[in-house]
Amino acid sequence: MSETPFPKLFDADRIDRSIPYDPTVDATLVKPPVVDPDERHPLERRYARIVDRLVGLWGSPLCGEYLQSLILMDRGDLRQGFPPELIEDLMLLDYCHNYRPALFPPFSHPGALGR
Repeated sequence: MSETPFPKLFDADRIDRSIPYDPTVDATLVKPPVVDPDERHPLERRYARIVDRLVGLWGSPLCGEYLQSLILMDRGDLRQGFPPELIEDLMLLDYCHNYRPALFPPFSHPGALGR
């Protein structure tokens, strides 16, 4: 008869006692999110001249035409165009200008061209 009342199911000295890496628990190993110190919109950062012109034209029929010229490639040249996320923003501005003018009336901006 054995010394223990129960049969030996495993060897306690051979158990792997190391704790596997768990990213949900080991928060110290997770990098903090990158915060961009520049608070401007990407359209404003990369295309300040276009944003200034939009601000100056906002509320006029010329603004709608200008937005359409930025969104649609109708010149036939082989320009690179805007990144997709900026095209989405231009389309949103076009919608706000042309279909919601009461919600987004003309405004003056100190940096606007011609003001």
